[in-house]
Amino acid sequence: GITIVENVEPQWGPGSEWRVGDLLTSIGEVHGDPSHELYRATTATRQEDGTVAVGLSSSGEIRFFRQDGTYIRTVGSTGGGPGEFRGADALRALRRVAGDTLVAWDIYGQNVSIFDPAGEFVRSFQLEGSSQQHFFAGVFLDRSLLMYVLHPVSTGPQATMPEGVFRVDMSLHRFGADHRLAHSHDGIPWTDRFQAKWGPRGMILVDPPFGRITSINAGGPTTYVATGDNDEISVYDQEGAPLKLIRRVGEPVPVTQEMFAADRERRLNEERGELEEMRTEPRVIRMIEALPYPEFLPPYGLTMLDSEMNLWVEEFRVTEDDPPDWSVFDPEGVWLGRVTLPAGLEVYEIGSDYILGRSLDEMDVERIEVFQLLKS
Repeated sequence: GITIVENVEPQWGPGSEWRVGDLLTSIGEVHGDPSHELYRATTATRQEDGTVAVGLSSSGEIRFFRQDGTYIRTVGSTGGGPGEFRGADALRALRRVAGDTLVAWDIYGQNVSIFDPAGEFVRSFQLEGSSQQHFFAGVFLDRSLLMYVLHPVSTGPQATMPEGVFRVDMSLHRFGADHRLAHSHDGIPWTDRFQAKWGPRGMILVDPPFGRITSINAGGPTTYVATGDNDEISVYDQEGAPLKLIRRVGEPVPVTQEMFAADRERRLNEERGELEEMRTEPRVIRMIEALPYPEFLPPYGLTMLDSEMNLWVEEFRVTEDDPPDWSVFDPEGVWLGRVTLPAGLEVYEIGSDYILGRSLDEMDVERIEVFQLLKS
């Protein structure tokens, strides 16, 4: 049977909380050494000695920096050769596995590249057994890979595009050590989207207000699937067999008139600001004014696994000004407590004693930052 872990309140008591400490590493400059100027640094990981490897999707480069932020070297580029990535935005994931080996994912080439701890290219391979476009989800302890694919709503000559808020289905695919498809897990709903008619034949697709988010994590021998339908997260083994439900008992949070008005005003201001120079009547504004709002907020936002297999669950944030609070669940699914992360930090990786992510300053300058994670 499936184990259900119900949590009513967190377990941390006074003096046992976790918190964010000092800034250990900061990488990124406006002007100066070009190696420190980051553009679309969409993935990063930290090695055992504190070295940070930063993946730039804009150039296909992987840049290495010491813990003090000193630049070391660059490997990779865009191209079709060994250790290269097939075009801008192809490098979508960079993960560290045991021994500081780096696994990099090329979404356009559907190609995995392996680098040694120093950044030297080792080998690359393509996934076999499926012709679908895969997105990277994670690496298991045995180094098999978890990928996911999104499925269209309908196909064929009579297919119609959905209108309003909808979710497409997704499938999880695990690829074994032989790089072949080993297992599929189908029928998982993807993140909410909203679609409306745009002109006589077109459609426009946007993120709906307060939409449910699907978040997939792989770690150790298990997969965590969070769809945002309710305040629970499903845990499966590598073969897709259900193991447990991590459930948090609580009342749903209603969407208030103030939330509704603030979100709509933010969207309208963003679109008007972008289209002001065009001096055209934006049809998208009328679409925003007709967006539907849900009755309740989703129970959570994103989820992540740290290096010790604790599950981190982001509390749903109505605005960017809301504190970035994350609930932490131990490997058994017990709710330990909450940790408030630095404002504006997009989290890429959580280790046993650090948190790594990307931030933007008021001039949109990118920085990769590493903070201490202090555990009482």
